[in-house]
Amino acid sequence: MEYSINKGEIAVNETVLKTSSEQPIDIDFILPDYCPDIQKILKCGVYPKVTSRNLSSDRLDVEGVIEIKLLYLDSNKKNIRFCEYSSPFSHSFNLKKSSQDMINCLLFVRAQLDYVNCRAISPRKLDVHGAFSLFADVICKTIQDIVTGIDDESVEQKKKTINVSNISGQAQQQFSVNEVLELSNGKPNIEAVIRADIVPIIQDIKSVADKLIIKGEALLKILYMGDIENCEIETMEYSIPISQIIDIEGIEADDNNSINNAKLDVLNSNIQIRTDSSGEDTLIEVDIKLLATIISYKDKEIQMISDAYSKNYEIELDYKTNTLNKLIDVFNDEYNHKCNLDINDESINRIIDIWNEINSVSAKKEDNSILFSGKFNVCILAVNSNNEPIYIEKMVDFEHSNDMKDLPKEIKIDTDMLIPSIGFRITGENGIEIKAQIKLKACVFKTGNYKSVCYASCDEDKPRKRKDNSNLIIYYGDKGESIWDIARKYCTCMNSILDQNNLSDEFLTERTMLMIPVDD
Repeated sequence: MEYSINKGEIAVNETVLKTSSEQPIDIDFILPDYCPDIQKILKCGVYPKVTSRNLSSDRLDVEGVIEIKLLYLDSNKKNIRFCEYSSPFSHSFNLKKSSQDMINCLLFVRAQLDYVNCRAISPRKLDVHGAFSLFADVICKTIQDIVTGIDDESVEQKKKTINVSNISGQAQQQFSVNEVLELSNGKPNIEAVIRADIVPIIQDIKSVADKLIIKGEALLKILYMGDIENCEIETMEYSIPISQIIDIEGIEADDNNSINNAKLDVLNSNIQIRTDSSGEDTLIEVDIKLLATIISYKDKEIQMISDAYSKNYEIELDYKTNTLNKLIDVFNDEYNHKCNLDINDESINRIIDIWNEINSVSAKKEDNSILFSGKFNVCILAVNSNNEPIYIEKMVDFEHSNDMKDLPKEIKIDTDMLIPSIGFRITGENGIEIKAQIKLKACVFKTGNYKSVCYASCDEDKPRKRKDNSNLIIYYGDKGESIWDIARKYCTCMNSILDQNNLSDEFLTERTMLMIPVDD
């Protein structure tokens, strides 16, 4: 006979795709007519970027562009020149199951440069070969059933109450931020944008019914040419406000019991030079396409049956292991990382610009703290003592600790980092002191694997027989013995044994004589 069971539900995320694919880079391009010949390459930056991702019934389609940004010196080796080229790419990942069976799917796709070889095969032609990897994760919300009870009074059930994080809602939404910016007084007119860094930062999140309001800023730093002929290079920094309403079903208004994990990513950007009312090129029109990813968690208590037995019949149980998480905290930390860089082969007279392009971070538990460790590169465009432009790149390692009280034994940490700015100071002919502003984010989960009953049945042709027909049995239990196992052996109730012997612990702390009441 199959027992009727009661079930509870918990919403969790299931990874339905986690894969990567290497993509080749084979590009030859010729400089435009307005660009002078290449005398020396300072930096050939190759940036594969994902611009769109779409989930169809059985695949994930990805489109993007490989941007090549060339900084080089012309024939007199004094003037910095700039040229850019782009080449589109596309790729499809096959899904193991149809997306029609999935709900609230989150798509995470990123491109990472593996290696590249860039060389000038003539003064006007560039040859670029290498490879990059596309990493794709598809995570979908699923409803996980948990057996919370067996509907039969003759079945003794060992129940465990667990506090977990239930996903109350999640969503991804694209939106654009548009702004027209003006150069500061005294800055030369802008003729060409060499590079632009955009760092989106969330400052505040407010919940309303089925919506989240995100407020923050996009930090924009541009390196531009003010006078191409005289190689006049300048930088400008701006803060662009962000305010967006994100539709996310399941969110309650002003819900203080939920924890929202939110992130903004830049999909692409377009920066155009505009003239002001006097006809001067002092305006910059910025169009930034952002992707907001939101996961909202809410604590939920759920009971599960870890074991069971029948006092009347032999019982058959099936088990499954549930991996359940509880989000402890989402916290942001910020600190300034200072270090000295030795430039052994060059003497630095002046720094034109300094920035970061690559960074990574991981975190682990260390006593009652979270230890972050990672690295980032420092890109330096400078002028040496011979008044010649140079480019230098250095990798920097860092560690940072954040104290947290009462950390569980088993935790999982999801991390992220941003570097909004890097300050610098020249300390000598061959030295630079940098101060990098590092923003760290960590989602800390208590994680556990819980074995629970998922099916129960009994054989009515196999009744359980008691070894003793007395209503009260004397039993000598050993230290560490389980009251549950003793109750199962004598076909009685564990709570009856605990009450009869004034016990509160499920396990015996010493050898003990027990009086075991046997139910009729």
